[in-house]
Amino acid sequence: MSGLAVDGYSIERKLERREGASFATVERLLALYPGESKELLLRIHGSRGHLVAVEEWGFPYSVASLEIAPKQARAPYQARMIVAASVNATPGVYTWGIRIIDVTRSAVLGEEPITMVIVPKHMSKKVAEHVTRLRKVYENYGIQVALWSALRVLYPRGASFSDIKSLYELVTSRSVSKGTVGNMLKTMVAKKLLEKRGGLYIAVDMNRDVLFSRVDLARVRFPWQVLRRKEASVEDIKHIGWGKQQIDLCQLPQPIQKAYMHAERLAEEHNPLTALYFLLCSLLGVRQTGHLLSWLNGWFIVLEPKTGFAHHFYSWLLHWMLLRLDLQEGIYYRPQDPMHHEAREIAQQYIRKIYGSHQSARRLHYMLWERGYVWSKEDEVYTVRIYHYFNGEVGIQILDKAGREELYSENLKSEPAWVETYTTLPCRHINERSEEAYHYRPGGLY
Repeated sequence: MSGLAVDGYSIERKLERREGASFATVERLLALYPGESKELLLRIHGSRGHLVAVEEWGFPYSVASLEIAPKQARAPYQARMIVAASVNATPGVYTWGIRIIDVTRSAVLGEEPITMVIVPKHMSKKVAEHVTRLRKVYENYGIQVALWSALRVLYPRGASFSDIKSLYELVTSRSVSKGTVGNMLKTMVAKKLLEKRGGLYIAVDMNRDVLFSRVDLARVRFPWQVLRRKEASVEDIKHIGWGKQQIDLCQLPQPIQKAYMHAERLAEEHNPLTALYFLLCSLLGVRQTGHLLSWLNGWFIVLEPKTGFAHHFYSWLLHWMLLRLDLQEGIYYRPQDPMHHEAREIAQQYIRKIYGSHQSARRLHYMLWERGYVWSKEDEVYTVRIYHYFNGEVGIQILDKAGREELYSENLKSEPAWVETYTTLPCRHINERSEEAYHYRPGGLY
């Protein structure tokens, strides 16, 4: 294994050598401005005389295009790859790779990852070498720690608002509004992570322990972290802060305590699935006609057929509650399953008996938002495809907001299926007036 050092980290060439097969590329860290293109050369040395093909994996077609010529030929040969960033490409870090296949023997000769950094036009491409490291910081500790680190290294004398906005978009690989950046900077200044002098923001000098003490790492949750660690052990989950929360039911608002106690009783008298549907219509805030699509390590996606949208949010409290009810993470959308149908019917009877209506029960979900037990990130918009197979099983595919790049999939099969597609939003209601109404809770009901 050979590697290219990048600011203390290495991008490794993952080559699997088989019977003398080998290949090499000119570079594995690619920096481009929006609208710019670059040519890469791929030299394929073996297997000599065999028909060898080149294919890409994970290429971000939403921000760039890729041409490979020739895609296959007799080895040895040289393939030319042209990578062109779209004019409107969102700055960010995009990892993809190439795979070499020996067509003659139907064998994979090897793979090699390529890190592509789309750099804002007003920035130097040298920032790409730092961004790969900052991306790792972001994925582990969140945007505030990443930006504090960026300002310390790249802007020791201070950075302007526009520079920070560009860094934010570069590190997160998504566009953000000025309001989002402004709110974050106010928070960082209030926490004494940054100082504002004139029009510049300067990172306050502090050690790692002090830095982490000023950032709520338990709220640093991203879909890719959740999905990557879906099969993680309890110790792995604790490592990223999720399991650090010590929950005392007595410290929760009384209406929340009561809802959970009702769910516990339903789990004992009926089954955990009935308890789940009770919480779905109360603490998870889903309408009577709604569904829980999936629960993945504290990341919840719910469906609302009435509006035609899906919504997603994070909650370590709900994650903890469901685990205590002996429920397992996964896909919960089973509209044709008799067991789910029965559990849903029983739970909704209790919702009406205890709260009078589903609308009143849903207000508990907004209490969780008010107290910070549920949250989301306003720029996270996804496309979800739901595959219903004829044997009753369900598979899901989560894509970017354009519906082009797959971010995650579970239980997909090469079988006929009918497909539902939802846009998945981080907000609770499309109509803000509807959202405000749910913050009103009749006295005495809870």
